[in-house]
Amino acid sequence: MTGCGAVPGTGTAGNLTRTWVWHSGDDRVVGYYSLAPYFIEREALSRAQGRGLPERIPCYLLARLALDRSLRSQGLGSQLLASALLRVAGGGSELGGRFVVVDAIEEDAASLVLDSHGLTMLAGNRARLEELRRRGEWPAIVPSVVLAEALTGDHRRDFPENRLLRTCDVRPVEEQLARIAARLRSRVGARRLLSAVDAIVVALADEVGGATVLSSDQNDLGALARHTTNQVKVGSG
Repeated sequence: MTGCGAVPGTGTAGNLTRTWVWHSGDDRVVGYYSLAPYFIEREALSRAQGRGLPERIPCYLLARLALDRSLRSQGLGSQLLASALLRVAGGGSELGGRFVVVDAIEEDAASLVLDSHGLTMLAGNRARLEELRRRGEWPAIVPSVVLAEALTGDHRRDFPENRLLRTCDVRPVEEQLARIAARLRSRVGARRLLSAVDAIVVALADEVGGATVLSSDQNDLGALARHTTNQVKVGSG
């Protein structure tokens, strides 16, 4: 792709993964993938696959791979995957490793991400929560920074939210995610007006492969979502 190339990004906290991005020459990320060392157990393989291998088999994890919607159906997704596999092959020739494990995201999987408004709303709406469970959209994902906005620190006042959070997938905000959120704010062009927490919420929805953000703040979140790699929807619930 003219003006684009795979360049190394930063590692996550703990230096466990490496992310490479395709960019369009103006610092706009149009695709990326992440790789990490990984192990699989021999018992997870068929007898033929595991024959002669140790109990724990070193391999590589393709943790994330995404391409901007505007570039799809052009064969570029295959090129991005090929770039990742060539990088694995290079590492394998130096360090070893038997398999590539893909952390796949189903196209039809329903992912829901909550900001502080969505968290508070669902904490007081059991009927809506049950509906989401019936539709297979639960548990929701909550970036940990949302707790700073949604909670008061008083366990009595925070009881409904804490009860809900026990059923959620609360995820830490690592460096790579924070950098993606910063780029989203810059692209909107109104960094002083947009909440950094909102940007992190949308960045996480993008990182999981595209999701729906449940919030009452649809204008700001919608503006951020227009600049994501994967499709991120914003709903009021």
